[in-house]
Amino acid sequence: MGAIDKLHTISHDIGLLGDTLEKIDIRNNFISSTIPTTIGGLRLLSYFDVRENKLTGSLPNELFNATGLQVLNLGHNNFHGELSARHLVELKELRLSFTNISGGISTELPNLGK
Repeated sequence: MGAIDKLHTISHDIGLLGDTLEKIDIRNNFISSTIPTTIGGLRLLSYFDVRENKLTGSLPNELFNATGLQVLNLGHNNFHGELSARHLVELKELRLSFTNISGGISTELPNLGK
């Protein structure tokens, strides 16, 4: 089974892809799962675009283990809860449109919008 299986979910095995994966772009794929906490194993991730799916749940804190994340696009999903991105000092693009994510945007994100 791959990281994205035929049932349109994100497999818990995604973290096994190791420290070499830098980009995940699975936008508009009818994925209807949560983001598993095992995503924390992708420490070199710099681009994460999952917009326009049917993802649910809160964002796992483990997603933010990728401190070099530059693009985070979560729009048009059913996420809820707060965004805890204070360690993402490299973040340049953040898209949260049409989600139920709450909370403020940290002033500790110096590159956002640059």
